[in-house]
Order: sequence, then structure tokens, then C-alpha cells
Amino acid sequence: MVRELLILAPNPAEICRLPGKDGKSAIHHASINGRVAVIDALLEKCPDCVRDVTSFGETTLHLAVKYYKFEAVKSLLQWLGRLGIMEVVNSKDKDGNTVLHYATSKKQLEIVELLLVGNATTRNAIEVNAKNSNGLTAMDLLKINSFIESSSDSLLKQVLQDAGGSGGAATPAVHVQSSSDDYRKRRMKLVDLINLFAFKYSRDSVGDVRNALLVVAALFITLGYQALINLPSHIFPDDHHGGADDFQVAYLACTTYLLFASIAIMKYLILGMPHWIEDKLHQVTSSHLHGGF
Repeated sequence: MVRELLILAPNPAEICRLPGKDGKSAIHHASINGRVAVIDALLEKCPDCVRDVTSFGETTLHLAVKYYKFEAVKSLLQWLGRLGIMEVVNSKDKDGNTVLHYATSKKQLEIVELLLVGNATTRNAIEVNAKNSNGLTAMDLLKINSFIESSSDSLLKQVLQDAGGSGGAATPAVHVQSSSDDYRKRRMKLVDLINLFAFKYSRDSVGDVRNALLVVAALFITLGYQALINLPSHIFPDDHHGGADDFQVAYLACTTYLLFASIAIMKYLILGMPHWIEDKLHQVTSSHLHGGF
């Protein structure tokens, strides 16, 4: 269908690169949905459209990795090699993240291996230690996201190390500084850490938000349940036979509220987010997962 439309179009290149909402063109939607045949058809008529970026600075490769479309990533890398423009693999989005940052932060071992091991042309072109706007390399992101290292994390780390990957965080120089300077630096580090985990339009999807909320809600349900079952002895002593004091009442009220609020959130997430919340998140994250051709 796409090939036929491009054949009939008076200026196929212009149609291929026509931007829509958030700067997404046809090839961006094809990458999001993993439509390899559509990607091939578009690049046959307009090879330059592989360089086009969205309003968030994301290339077709960024989007294919972001939405876990392995075959689309493989096809795009083949096209970049064929066109002799492998430098596109090092393009950065508005947060300074490359495709390797995306693949590592989402722990996509298969794609990281494809970038760093599978193809000599790609391997030689990619900048394994490229830093994002926070000064973090792909290795840094892996360490931050691996509080408890799994076997897949170990494999991912090994692939990065074999490719020459290293951390980009600078080691602070040892020198005497005032307490105000020390406080300011600690505050800056805290702000950077908060910004790192903050919601980012170009990085996070609706599914990521839902999964994170599910984990947090489950944690609070567990904490609330345990707090009510195992009452702290220093608040509720065994030898206390009088009525409950204000502090005990406040403890029970707050803990009960925490438990039932978390259960309510879990119910919403399991049964489906309210449509207006989901629609809003789709608008904010630009998650047009069902773009058609």
C-alpha cells in the first residue's frame, strides 16, 4: 500500500518527510510500530528521511529502541551502512541520550549486542562512551538502574566493557573547601539525581509509568499491612490497659489511610487507568503506538 502511494505521489520525498504532531514523520511512526516493510519503502524513495528527528530530537533508531522493535533496529542499521551514514547511530535526543543510552537504560541486551558486537560497521562507528546532558555514559546508566545485579545485567555490563565502555562521572578533586561550597555541591548532586529519575517526555512511555506505579503501590500495601499487623511496642506497650492516646489514634489512622489508598491505586492500575489519565499521558509522552499507514 505504501509503495503504491509513493509511486502515485508527484513528490514522494516531500510526503516521506512531512512532519506531523511532535515532528513525527511517516518513518518515525513506522519505527514505533516495527513496520520494517514500510521503513524499507520509505527509505527507497527518500533515503535522507532516516536523518529526520522529532520535536524531542529522537531519530528513527531512538524510537525503534524505545518501543522494543528489534527487527526495525536491525533494518535501520543495515540502511545506515548501505547509505554510508553510520554517524546517525551517535545522534542525541534533547536530553543528550544516544541509541546506546536508550538500549542500556531499558536493558535490551539483544540490541546492545547488535550495536556493539553483531556488525563491524556499526561497532566501529558507535561512540560507546558518549555522555548525555547529565554527563552519564551508557555504563553509568546501567550501574544506576542495577541496584541488584541480575545475570542479564552482568552480561550487559560485560558487553559494554568488552567494547571499551566505562563510566563518565568525574572523580571529584581533593581540596579544601568551605562548608557552603560543600553544601552547594551536595545539593547539586541531589538535584541531578532527582532529575535523572524524573519523568521525561522523550524517554518514558505510558507502560513505564504504569509499571513503576504498580511497584510503588505494591510496596506501600506491604508496608501498610505489616505496620497494622505488627504494631510497634514503643507505641502500643503490652502493659497499657487504658484508652488509646492521640498518638496511637494518629498512627492507626495514617497507616490505615496508607493501606487503603495504595489498594485503591492498585485497583485503578490493574483494572485500567481512567481514560482521561491515560489519554493525557499519551499526549505528554507522544506515544502514538497505533499510527497507521
